[in-house]
Amino acid sequence: MLVIKRFEEAVLHGDIVRAVIRSAASSHDGAVPLGRPNRKSQTALVEDTYLKGGLDPSVTRYFEINGPGMRFV
Repeated sequence: MLVIKRFEEAVLHGDIVRAVIRSAASSHDGAVPLGRPNRKSQTALVEDTYLKGGLDPSVTRYFEINGPGMRFV
């Protein structure tokens, strides 16, 4: 079973915490079809997401992205 709740609540309830989502984002605003993403905007989104989450990309242990298979440079 997977339960998602605020970290503080999980600690307060004595739950076992297996992972913490530090940041999340979405870039699709409907301006372009889903099959034609913009590489620069997608890269900027990833960079902004790291910044927003206070994360250092060099120490990331897991990164998940759902998209059309675009290469990030």
